[in-house]
Amino acid sequence: MSSIHLDTTEVDLFKYFSEKGPLIECSLKKDQFGRSMGKAKVTFDRLEDSEKAFKELNGVEYKGQLISIKYFSE
Repeated sequence: MSSIHLDTTEVDLFKYFSEKGPLIECSLKKDQFGRSMGKAKVTFDRLEDSEKAFKELNGVEYKGQLISIKYFSE
């Protein structure tokens, strides 16, 4: 996902997305100085939860910015 407010932490994202179901991973992409780059990877334990999160949260405002979610399935 992208367009995440730069002040957002991994804990913030974990809390926000885990409302849709159990997570396996939630990590922010950071630069060489440890600062957020406004991108993250969130992996749900169950496929149906990831589909629900994509449908309900893509394009939604979070911390003043519209988040953009790209859905990948393995």
